[in-house]
Amino acid sequence: MSVTYDGGEKYINVPVDTSNLLFSGDSTTELKKGSYYISTTKTAFVYGGKVSGNNKVPVTLVYTNDMGANWITCEIDENSGVMAVGYDKNEQQQSSRIYSTTDGGETWNTVGAGPATNIIKGIKYIDEKIGFFCYDYVDGMDSNLYMTSDSGKTFSKIILEPQELDSTGAVLAKVAATPGAIGYVSLDVVDKTVAALKLDGVDATEDNIKAGKYTLSRPFVMATKGSVSSQSELVQTWFNFVKSDAGKKVIKGVGLILPE
Repeated sequence: MSVTYDGGEKYINVPVDTSNLLFSGDSTTELKKGSYYISTTKTAFVYGGKVSGNNKVPVTLVYTNDMGANWITCEIDENSGVMAVGYDKNEQQQSSRIYSTTDGGETWNTVGAGPATNIIKGIKYIDEKIGFFCYDYVDGMDSNLYMTSDSGKTFSKIILEPQELDSTGAVLAKVAATPGAIGYVSLDVVDKTVAALKLDGVDATEDNIKAGKYTLSRPFVMATKGSVSSQSELVQTWFNFVKSDAGKKVIKGVGLILPE
């Protein structure tokens, strides 16, 4: 099976066995309504829920967000399942539709729509009833996270209390004691109680920070009004010390990154 986005000039192969697609009635050419969606922003097909040979093909969603350059598959293993599909996405908004099945994907019923029209960041269902929808945050929102306990018929906002800590030690201790917690501290205080996370696949190391590869970093800035040479003798002495071998040894000794 192939799809085209340019009126037939070029066709993109869809990685699915057509015999496993969901057809309408006894047709072998017309797909069941609601089992597919095609646009330039997202294309998706539901297939499976049938027996092929001696094996049952699980209900599977295959979709692409880049007009067929990459395809992603998600399986639904149980008889009961939920599928949420985002569509009509623009720079600020995105529509969504939620479907459910109780017969392994043979039939799908419309449950409803997502609780907001902002851009979807992620959707996660724990089972066929409980799910979470997260959206891009927009100024003025009291929450961008929602939970459903009835497959998507109704939603409630999840409002998390702010966790503002006023010291590096407090952040380090809180993250170490809270499973799944994330915080940020200076590289020099990271110890064995926490793990320094990769960012875009890049390790948090001195070399990567100095090379600009690890982008979540900040400099310690020493500012003067005017050039250093125009400052008092005491200020000039301080800057000279920082740049000296003795000063660099102190900086290195406390785990900070040497200035270049």
